[in-house]
Amino acid sequence: MVHLATPAISARSATVSVIDADELARRGCFAILDDAPGIRSVTAMDHDAALEVGGWEPGSVVLIDPVDRKQDGDQIPGAAVVERIRERAGRSVTVVVVSRAWPDDAVRRRMIEAGADRYVSHAELCTAAQLVRVVLAPQTASPVPQPVDDEQLLRLGITRRSRVNLGVRALYDECLVPEAGWVGPRGRDRLARRRRFNDHARLEPVGADGLAPGRPQEVPSLAQIQRFAAWATRVDARSPSSREVFR
Repeated sequence: MVHLATPAISARSATVSVIDADELARRGCFAILDDAPGIRSVTAMDHDAALEVGGWEPGSVVLIDPVDRKQDGDQIPGAAVVERIRERAGRSVTVVVVSRAWPDDAVRRRMIEAGADRYVSHAELCTAAQLVRVVLAPQTASPVPQPVDDEQLLRLGITRRSRVNLGVRALYDECLVPEAGWVGPRGRDRLARRRRFNDHARLEPVGADGLAPGRPQEVPSLAQIQRFAAWATRVDARSPSSREVFR
């Protein structure tokens, strides 16, 4: 059992859910928080369990690592989890993204769209007391920042009106990536699926250089859609140094 000194903010109380694909990380957070003054109850689960209908309540604070690199498809399942939390509990829950890797712009954009509130890196949670403070005073964590590489977004056709999370869902619904099943040959069927995809994603048709296509193009090409898929669902493998922070 881990015994913690009661922090100065202990007059507050919280119920907390910990969502993480890493079992050791989940259990470690659970052990610390379950023994902390001011925290009434703790739930810990992976993304799949969190996406199940019913069976758990998010509480007042959710700590979530949105990334699962073991996934063959979408490696940012936390976006769907946060959307489910918002559907179920509205803005009554504070969602804090806790990342152990340097998040790329796809993580930033998708968590903002999903409705996450705050961010803290694992490097900032060096002690049990710091973890407890984030739960009892989540407003002390930084807001989830905006993407920083505007040029990359333009090359993908992503604008302010684009909806990345809905686009990711449509990739699989419309079988426009190989891991979703049959992409199919050129023809009316694939064109119709590209149109339905873009009804959700709202990408601007662009070439690989980010410029408008040489001839008028109603919807993004399959090549553009698959570039978008790679950016939106595959997590950058970079690892931060201990001195890096989420800008």
